[in-house]
Amino acid sequence: MDLRCPKCSHKKASAAQPACARCGLIFALWNPEAAPKPVALDEAAEALWVTATTSWQSSEAHDAFLKHCSVAGMLPAAGRRYRERLDEQPTDEIAQQMQRRLLQMATALMGAPAQKPPDPFTRSGSFWMIVIAALSLGIIAALVFRKK
Repeated sequence: MDLRCPKCSHKKASAAQPACARCGLIFALWNPEAAPKPVALDEAAEALWVTATTSWQSSEAHDAFLKHCSVAGMLPAAGRRYRERLDEQPTDEIAQQMQRRLLQMATALMGAPAQKPPDPFTRSGSFWMIVIAALSLGIIAALVFRKK
């Protein structure tokens, strides 16, 4: 019996535990076929991760790893690596710092609009031309068809 959460790999307290303490996944509702496949690191990211782990105190190594993962769309996989490190060593300050940084990066990517939305039609010159034309036609119709 696997005593890890299938979503976040957190260790279960027991096989009878109904939900993951970390991510909240309810194990009885888990459908592995419907779950998205986790993003994996490519070869370059794997090499950068090895460099970061062998020189753990080097902020440059972690920066290079995160930069590559961000550009390549692999931030979830990078987060998983740092989370695994924290599972092994919960007090690792560098892994905690990198997790916070990853969260900031992912949040910034989610909030950034792809492009500037167009101005609303009510702010265009065409809108005001239609309004003026409608008012003019209304005044002309009122003068022509007014009761005598």
